Amino acid sequence: MSVYLPWLLYVAFMERTNMLSNARIYGLPAVLLVCCLLALSNATQAQTVRAAVYENPPKLYINQSGQPDGIFAAVLEALAASNDWQLEWQPCQWQQCLQMLENSELDLVPDVAWSEERSALFDFHQIPVLHSWSQIYQGDGPLLQSIPELHGKRLAVLQGSIQQQHLQRQALEFGTEIIFVYADSYQLAFNAVQRGEADAAAANHTFGDLQAEVMGLRPTPIMFQPSRLFFATSRGRNSGLLEQIDQQLQGWRNDPQSVYFNILRDWQPDNSTIVARIPPVIWWLGALLLGLLLLTLGFNLLLRYRVQEKTRHLHHNEQRAYSGERDRSFRGS
Repeated sequence: MSVYLPWLLYVAFMERTNMLSNARIYGLPAVLLVCCLLALSNATQAQTVRAAVYENPPKLYINQSGQPDGIFAAVLEALAASNDWQLEWQPCQWQQCLQMLENSELDLVPDVAWSEERSALFDFHQIPVLHSWSQIYQGDGPLLQSIPELHGKRLAVLQGSIQQQHLQRQALEFGTEIIFVYADSYQLAFNAVQRGEADAAAANHTFGDLQAEVMGLRPTPIMFQPSRLFFATSRGRNSGLLEQIDQQLQGWRNDPQSVYFNILRDWQPDNSTIVARIPPVIWWLGALLLGLLLLTLGFNLLLRYRVQEKTRHLHHNEQRAYSGERDRSFRGS
């Protein structure tokens, strides 16, 4: 409507001053040109998208240069480049990010796991960006094996996270009393275990696998809640953004050489780093097992060869005995 406002005002003025007939000849082309230029300007103006950035490496974080980084940051930058968005990154803590999104102070929050509770508050696109699961990481002490073994333990969780909600339900179902220690980030949850303020911490496996060894924690067998990760937006708003995200992800996921798969390859763990983390005793044990396997294989081959030789020798003796017996029978007849 704002694009055509100059034209409407112009027509009203011309009618009022009885100059409309002359304006049709001289002024109409000029006004139409102005309207077209305004429409073109609005059409080419980039859409501003306010996106949250918080600490959850390697999926999303602020790097040493003060810039958003991680898998979700790279994907969102690629989406912005493809759809002519102007990104405005807004740093926030996790719970604060969700509150800002609920208040429509943000357009997108990256790396949000879908749940029934969240679907009532936020809208999600259809195609997940990533899949993940959660895991318990602990400090010193006997290795925790199951949820009931968390009874009486201090467990650090990200406040407002899907892990917190799931573990609270699990604790009720098992009748397990867990002392929850709330943190504003996974990093702070792991720090609480480091400082002895918590016995264990819950995190998604991408963060945990990256940080556990560095911070002196170890993974437990307690894995739970596989999840799909999305960009979330305010309920009933930005449906156009979600449609664009789905269209782009659909195209990318059908092309192994797309920018999406390039991002995932760039953020895969370095194989040399993984190899370097294997303790020397594992290498020695592996070499010993390999040696025993080769020795057993060699012994079996030798045994098989000797059995075959023995069989051939017996068969040869039987043939000789049979031939001798036949010769004697022939002479006797």
